[in-house]
Amino acid sequence: MTDGRQDHALAVERVAPELADLRIELCPIHMSEGCFWMIYFVLMDPRLTKEDAEILSTLQGETKPFKSYSHRYPTPNMASGSTVPYWFSIKRASAYIIIRASYGKYTPQYKWLEAEFPKVNRSETPWLIFIMHTQWYNSYNYHNMEGETMRVMYELWFVKYKVDLVFGGHVHAYEQTDYVQNRILNIAYNMVNDLCTPIPDQSVLVYITIGDGGNQEGLPTK
Repeated sequence: MTDGRQDHALAVERVAPELADLRIELCPIHMSEGCFWMIYFVLMDPRLTKEDAEILSTLQGETKPFKSYSHRYPTPNMASGSTVPYWFSIKRASAYIIIRASYGKYTPQYKWLEAEFPKVNRSETPWLIFIMHTQWYNSYNYHNMEGETMRVMYELWFVKYKVDLVFGGHVHAYEQTDYVQNRILNIAYNMVNDLCTPIPDQSVLVYITIGDGGNQEGLPTK
């Protein structure tokens, strides 16, 4: 949390001991303290004035209100025909890397990706890698199946164009599908047909979850 949010959390627990009791009841058995306060501030945000929101979101050592990554890190989306910084492609050495958004409007990204796949030349870039926030497969209860609507929409393309690797986060852990013996796909499942058991297929891609680095909420426990 920022210094402003930490000060606010301490103050609000003094004036609202019921909130402190709720935090003690929930943390750390059901959620981390970081997650508890994240939910609190998400619920608080619509009730804050602009000035209060800026104070709570300003990081230590910064003189201006916090800005999201899109203001801090330039993205080459225009070069790949994307009109927004949330999905784009880059080439690095022998890899064609596509970054895609897990949230927001699906249709513009769908149309862009439909045109992007045929541009991949495997003789120039033999590796086709995807990076996204919400991973489609994970073995934890945390965020399980949160990316399911996008998996249903895009996984068939991933198989058709022989994507090699998918890196995702969101789940604060590291894990991967077994690249030797247990690769899986689930393109038959569409959320209503009950075909929800992933099928072993050694020809398909590997999913790697890398959400454990740099988080302040701790690792998932179940």
